Amino acid sequence: MPDQRKLIVVLGPHRSGTSLCTAALESLGAQLRLPEYYTNEENPRGFFEHPDIVDFNDRLLAYLGGAWDNALFQGAQAMSVRDLTAWRAEAVGLFSGLFAECPVVAVKDPRLCQLLGFWLSVFADCGYAGDEIFFVHVLRDPVEAALSQRNRAVDDPLFYEVGRELEEGAALWLSLTAQALEQSLHGNNFYVSYAAM
Repeated sequence: MPDQRKLIVVLGPHRSGTSLCTAALESLGAQLRLPEYYTNEENPRGFFEHPDIVDFNDRLLAYLGGAWDNALFQGAQAMSVRDLTAWRAEAVGLFSGLFAECPVVAVKDPRLCQLLGFWLSVFADCGYAGDEIFFVHVLRDPVEAALSQRNRAVDDPLFYEVGRELEEGAALWLSLTAQALEQSLHGNNFYVSYAAM
């Protein structure tokens, strides 16, 4: 019997070390299916997240009334009162198109912390059983994450409206961490310390 496919979902708020963790998974053989050119000046090594998935998540968050930097937005609550049938079909097409032939896949986007419940149904529609999905939570000291977010906001104030104050960055860290933990509660969870990487 052939080995089952495996899906590794890297979870953690912005500035928590998810890019580093995902890069390590890629070096161990997980496939990210990234386009050839996806880096920018802010992160010359790349964010190790697929831009098509990020774009989809940004659009879905906007439809739900949220945003990646809205610490008050609760994804599970917003999704529970909206019809996401068309969104789910689009996501299945996107994910299958990227990863259908990959034995081991890793995906990372901090927005997944807010939208994980939605993506779990997509993964199921793409043929992944629960025991084939692994959640890797990257844990970083919230003050360090908030300081990193503040530096990012100072460097690019036109793009980053949230994070100039440490309280904003810490609130975002708490919100996304709590949502990721809650939505993956009964999954195959693994926890990685940013300080130990």
